[in-house]
Amino acid sequence: MNLPMQAIRQPKLPGKQQGLSTFSLLVFVGLLGFVGFTALKLVPAYLEFEVIKSALKDVVKTEGINNYRSHQIVNELNKVVQRHKNASRSKLDIQKIARVYSEDGRKMIGVDYEVAVPFIKNTSVLLNFKREVAINPYGTPSN
Repeated sequence: MNLPMQAIRQPKLPGKQQGLSTFSLLVFVGLLGFVGFTALKLVPAYLEFEVIKSALKDVVKTEGINNYRSHQIVNELNKVVQRHKNASRSKLDIQKIARVYSEDGRKMIGVDYEVAVPFIKNTSVLLNFKREVAINPYGTPSN
């Protein structure tokens, strides 16, 4: 029995896989969830630091700030931070983290603090924040 060549079927070889396998999808969703969880934990601390940086810029623009004493400058920073955000959510004490000092004949104000963010079970993430701004005699920030 001779069959024509068209009648003999060649088995199809499997083509390239398209799309994600179930395992790949689970890995992707797990990584996406971990990144989202990390962001939800860490973003509030960074937003708080952005508020403090903005307050520092506003304080050095205050008219006559160069003539203020150190504690007056820190008090002014505290007032500006309170205006910029809801103080009840913050655990930072501006009086403890801010300092005014002289460097190369220029008056400087800076903040330097750490925040320990609870992460998973008994682990936490330690974030260090530091910002210094020069107070120049003309009332405008120099950095």
